[in-house]
Amino acid sequence: MYLSPVRRSDRILATHSLAHRTFVMPAVRTILHPTDFGPASRAAFDDVCSLAREHSAEVILLHVVPPNPPADLQEMKALLEKIGSAATHPKVHPELRAGVVPAVILEVTDEIQADLVVMGTHSRQGLSRLLIGSVAEEVLRHSRCPVLFVKGQLN
Repeated sequence: MYLSPVRRSDRILATHSLAHRTFVMPAVRTILHPTDFGPASRAAFDDVCSLAREHSAEVILLHVVPPNPPADLQEMKALLEKIGSAATHPKVHPELRAGVVPAVILEVTDEIQADLVVMGTHSRQGLSRLLIGSVAEEVLRHSRCPVLFVKGQLN
């Protein structure tokens, strides 16, 4: 299956070459990338920067800490800014929030009117997923915009 993009004003027109169907995909202007600083998030960030360059979109790099964070917030903010400044895309804006992770991601998605959320996923299955829960699944179920998952490496 191959999609060939064709730009028309503020939308991308993509044609499916096998069925010769055409559909319109909304333009991507703002991409939210929640990060936990893990390997899956790092892999997803590379894809986010590529998408943002291709669509001339802004990227909001979000890290959510628990309501009573055990870590130094200044250290977290510095790490976010370091990642943002090292990005291969110039329009990366770091954002640090406190709260319940899925709820904050969904709140920021609505607040910035994100066109796309791109998340790294750990690809947990079975008992570990059941016990730990899935932030990615919660975001997918309740997001008002498309969510793209980038599968991380299994250790």
